[in-house]
Amino acid sequence: MSLARPQNPYLVDQMGFKDILDFKGLSKELRILESGRASGSQEDNIDRCSNIKELKVTKQDPDKVFHKMSHIYIEYKIMSLNRLQKIVNDVTLKSLNTGHTNISREKYTDLQALFSGTTPVVRMHEHKVYYISLPPD
Repeated sequence: MSLARPQNPYLVDQMGFKDILDFKGLSKELRILESGRASGSQEDNIDRCSNIKELKVTKQDPDKVFHKMSHIYIEYKIMSLNRLQKIVNDVTLKSLNTGHTNISREKYTDLQALFSGTTPVVRMHEHKVYYISLPPD
């Protein structure tokens, strides 16, 4: 990625599998996606974060998240974060993966082809080492 623009190269932070954090597990553990009554309005359980269509956080209410499950709704529902403030400070995010995920033999072969032949696409040694180290099925 950093080589895509030679004049003004992109700054790229390389990440490993340990850098991908498990926010879904954290939200289940802290019951973040469950809501109750807040500010006198009836709240529904939010089954999935992907069902949220609009999300709003305001400076006036930093302990509340306003959300809509459909763009046609006029009113926002409110999820209070008060119960989480004490808990969040004691929580450590865990890595999502404990190691490399296996890839298919076909994908592994295709990736190896990126740095072999007469015109290799991958030229940097550390990238070649990474592709070679991937565990195929």
